[in-house]
Amino acid sequence: MGGLPSVVAKLAENTPQNFQRYIEPFVGSGALFFHLAPEAAILSDLNPEVVNLFIQIRNRPKKLHDLVHAFPRNKETYLEVRAKFGTEIDPLDRAASMLYLNRNCFNGLYRTNKSGKFNVPYAAAGRGAYPTFNDFEACAHRLRNADIRHGDFFDIVSRTVQHGDFVYLDPPYLLSEGRIFNEYVSGHFSKKDTSRLEELLDLIDKKGAQFLLSFADDQIIHTISSKWTSETYLVQKNISGFASSRRKSPELLVKNW
Repeated sequence: MGGLPSVVAKLAENTPQNFQRYIEPFVGSGALFFHLAPEAAILSDLNPEVVNLFIQIRNRPKKLHDLVHAFPRNKETYLEVRAKFGTEIDPLDRAASMLYLNRNCFNGLYRTNKSGKFNVPYAAAGRGAYPTFNDFEACAHRLRNADIRHGDFFDIVSRTVQHGDFVYLDPPYLLSEGRIFNEYVSGHFSKKDTSRLEELLDLIDKKGAQFLLSFADDQIIHTISSKWTSETYLVQKNISGFASSRRKSPELLVKNW
């Protein structure tokens, strides 16, 4: 689990020092959550596989660790796991498949085709390291008090946010000219959702809660950023997997304090 240390450090700098509960409706890797280790949290995502993975890590870290490490790390096994992913009956098996695919696919992407099937190719080189058993246990410990849910970002936050909460929102990035290459999952976040996001930020603020939004610095989000405190910073991007294509891209942080 986790993310780029420099990005997490920047996010942590823009986190309020005191809050009652942490809410993250686009949890993804949960990098900021694991960094902050809040005592109480609501974590959610529209991707059911992400939600299931977090639940299995929390509830059965040893069994999940053993299953992931039992898979051979080769292309033949990868293609077999990818073909059956999402059809496993046991949610523990499905979580193991997801983590295996994540650590053995190209650039650690999560991307699906129009049929909802995971379609990222095998990484012949540069595959991610597996978490150790200590990593699994540490994640399970931090997730012990987390309320983990599957659902739409607006529905989850609007029904649960209270005075004193801190809400971190990191939706899949959009550009005014179209979606960024690494589409997360079909139907997860689109241009029509930016108006819902704007409405949700207003609601969070009226509830007396604090929010932090991270997003690509693009005109599609400027109506929102102009209403609140915002700053731009540069983030290293290497989604292509080739050094010649790696570059620093501007991203926005928006908050209501």
